[in-house]
Amino acid sequence: EAPLLNGSTNAKYTKQESSSYDRDFVLAGLFNSLDFLASNSAFHVSAANFVETIKASEPITTTMVALIWRIDQLRPKEAVALLVL
Repeated sequence: EAPLLNGSTNAKYTKQESSSYDRDFVLAGLFNSLDFLASNSAFHVSAANFVETIKASEPITTTMVALIWRIDQLRPKEAVALLVL
């Protein structure tokens, strides 16, 4: 059984899958933190309405990156939610 980030084990994942999952989890956290810092920094150098408009497109761009990198698959309910946005 492969250890996960919190030290517990999960029989569903092989050691290689767990390592890949842990790496993806850390990368997601890193990119989320960088996004937070960049968007908050943008408020200092640009108009708030422009920054909010860019931030509003974040779910769509995040989904597109995940699909391009084959990190995730888009389910029908998710597609409808993105269309509503």
